[in-house]
Amino acid sequence: MRELSRSQQIKGLIGWLVLAYLAAAIGAIASVNAAAFYETLQQPAWAPPAWLFGPMWTTLYGLMGIAAWLAWREPGCATGTGDVSGATST
Repeated sequence: MRELSRSQQIKGLIGWLVLAYLAAAIGAIASVNAAAFYETLQQPAWAPPAWLFGPMWTTLYGLMGIAAWLAWREPGCATGTGDVSGATST
């Protein structure tokens, strides 16, 4: 992890979460008729109810924001020269 103050880390986390939820908002606008379309599909018995998609997508985008923040904190991300996956090249 690169040397970031607690304030910088919190600002970074907030920034990545805002960016992730901004992407979610754009997706929500683009899929405004998705619930109606989902109801018209022939669904298997195990298909989740339509009301479950909102909370699940909110959770997923939050976790994507946290994952981006964790990757951003790694040293290779600071300069843009490293691989944050941890893989080494030979």
